Amino acid sequence: FLPEALFNYLVLLGWSPPDEREIMTREEIISLFSLDRISKSGAVFDITKLKWMNGQYIRKFDEAQFYEIVLPYVSQENLAGLSKYSPEKLAKILFSVRDNLDILSEINNYLEVYIDNFEEYKKNISELNFSEQELDVLQTFKSLLQDFSSVLDRTEISNMIDSILASKGLGKGKVMKPVRFACAGRKSGPDLFEFLSILGKETLLERLEYLL
Repeated sequence: FLPEALFNYLVLLGWSPPDEREIMTREEIISLFSLDRISKSGAVFDITKLKWMNGQYIRKFDEAQFYEIVLPYVSQENLAGLSKYSPEKLAKILFSVRDNLDILSEINNYLEVYIDNFEEYKKNISELNFSEQELDVLQTFKSLLQDFSSVLDRTEISNMIDSILASKGLGKGKVMKPVRFACAGRKSGPDLFEFLSILGKETLLERLEYLL
């Protein structure tokens, strides 16, 4: 848990600000604090609420800040599995799962998707089913990737998804869901656009060609 989040939460167990805000900096709390806003009722320590609040603070970190604060929580096993990536890419990998976390140690629940080798991917994908419509979406995505000559970034991935949405007349879920399943071999995971750009064109095409 982040000290800022814990401080914020503990204050609200027995006191509330005039505007009923929940997320406040230490300085804001100090400036607003007054004894007449202290509650007379018994406080209830709600770990679910504390985790939610901690998650709100985690989401405030930019990539560099998040990398520095979360790296000590990444297990040695996961660090070894991620050693194939450059330090710059490792920072992006960790940041891509920032919004999944409520506490920092949960980082280890979301890194396997980046560690999976091709054999592990094939095992995971064998447990998933795709409709004809989804396979058509994946074939279109594969064609767009093959025609793309530059380094992938989240903007380019977003443009590809938008192109499929427009050409197929489908909602976002009907496109992004099969793309995630096919490229990750998993039903959930990090920010999709970041994940696809980190994996890169070569790996994505290898996986799509195997699946299709």
